[in-house]
Amino acid sequence: MAADFETHIRRDEVMLAETTEGIIGYIVAYPRADDYFVENVAVDPARAGAGVGKNLMSQAESAAVQHGCRFIRLYTNVAMYENFPFYESLGYRKTHEATEAGFHRVYFEKSLEQR
Repeated sequence: MAADFETHIRRDEVMLAETTEGIIGYIVAYPRADDYFVENVAVDPARAGAGVGKNLMSQAESAAVQHGCRFIRLYTNVAMYENFPFYESLGYRKTHEATEAGFHRVYFEKSLEQR
């Protein structure tokens, strides 16, 4: 899986978490026809548990609301099971699993109507 970061940056689909030491995390997210999609979230492992990912997800949810989206959706690889409780703690619910392009993915969504 290779992300086209140049295109995402050009489309203003990337949000960064930074400190004076540099970038410590990022999220790639954008509106689609019927939702706002989180394509990728990454946090420096040394910053895990410090709220960086939670802040990035909150920024994506705010952007989704600004775009008039009712739902925010994402998927993660089934092997990344440690992410499941994180997304659930933010109010996401598992919707389904699917194997696509050779990857077993677990899909999550969150309604933004209560925000």
